[in-house]
Parts: sequence; C-alpha cells; structure tokens
Amino acid sequence: MASYTLEVEHIIPAPPERVFQVWLDGNDRRGPWVGTGDRTIDPQVGGKFEWYDQDFYDMGGGGGCWGHWGKFTNIDKSKCPYVIEYTWMSPEWTDEQTTVVRVELDKSPYEENHTKVKLSQSNLPDNYHGWEHKNAWIRILGEMSARFLGNAGENDRTATGEKWWGNRK
Repeated sequence: MASYTLEVEHIIPAPPERVFQVWLDGNDRRGPWVGTGDRTIDPQVGGKFEWYDQDFYDMGGGGGCWGHWGKFTNIDKSKCPYVIEYTWMSPEWTDEQTTVVRVELDKSPYEENHTKVKLSQSNLPDNYHGWEHKNAWIRILGEMSARFLGNAGENDRTATGEKWWGNRK
C-alpha cells in the first residue's frame, strides 16, 4: 500500500521546556491527548501509550471513540530542538499500519517564550484516513495553543489530583 507523510508547523505560546513537559503528561489538558476518553501514557523510551479520543466530535469520524496506541522510540531534551518520537496506530484511521510521529520543539524565531512545533507523521495510508491526520494535528496544535494562553507556567492538574478525563458517571 502506498504511504503518505504529513508535516505541520505551529507556534505555541509557552517555552519549549513547558510544551515538552505537557506533551508527555496525559493528565494535563494542554497536551495533545485530547477528548475525554481514557489514556495511559508511559513517557520513556520503550514506554507505551494508549489513548481514546472520545468526544473529539468534529474530526472526520463524527464523534465516537477512536483508539490509538504506540510506543515512545525517542525522547531527547538535551538541546533544542527537543524531540519526541513514537509509533502510532489506530485500526480505523491508519488502516492497521504502524505510523511514526516525530515532534520537534524549538524556540520560536518570532516570539520570546514561544515554541515552534514541527510535527511529521510518516507511513500513513495514502487515502482519506491518512490525509485526515493532517487536519487532526492542525486542530490539536491549535487547541494546545488556546489552552496555553495565559497559563503557560501553571500546573493544569485538578487540585484533588483526580483525572479530568475518562469514564464519568
């Protein structure tokens, strides 16, 4: 099957160190793990993630709950650009193909204390399912920016330490 690679760039109003931290924290609403579905994230090389983007209604699938999972293959914060790389699979949206997401977080050339995010995802199916990932990442990065406005330095967890996502009664 032919494969497709997407690339997107976005500026987030927070320093790279903070965006890096939030990206790897499944409990922080400013991160990329959107929706209210359950998630498990083990942010270390070889660590796995499992994420269900329940209630992410306007992304191609018309709502529902889509499962995604993978394994972190590179986490490097030794110098900018910081790198986070992981495999990514979603049976419904990658057509059973394992893809690779690479995130580079660098200082913005335009604004102090802002991050330039460069994200690529490779080995996507070259069809609607693969192409729709680009729209999803544009939306996710835009939402991350909006959530960081005015609170880039704050901890976003609830005061009680309870998760804000997952199955609520």
